[in-house]
Amino acid sequence: MKASTVDPSDEVSVEELAKKHGIGERAMVNRLRDLGGQPYQLGKAWFIRRKSLVVALEQAESATS
Repeated sequence: MKASTVDPSDEVSVEELAKKHGIGERAMVNRLRDLGGQPYQLGKAWFIRRKSLVVALEQAESATS
């Protein structure tokens, strides 16, 4: 899936991503930023737009290739 084909208003909870990958929420925020993602905080919760997440995942894949 390319970032251009993702609904730009769709967002994902960083807490859910962190739990899925077995790391802390703040560590996931830092990792996403390192990969070019743009997580943001609303209140105490962190989110990332799905389009930004796709960009970060593509960067992670290219780093391991």
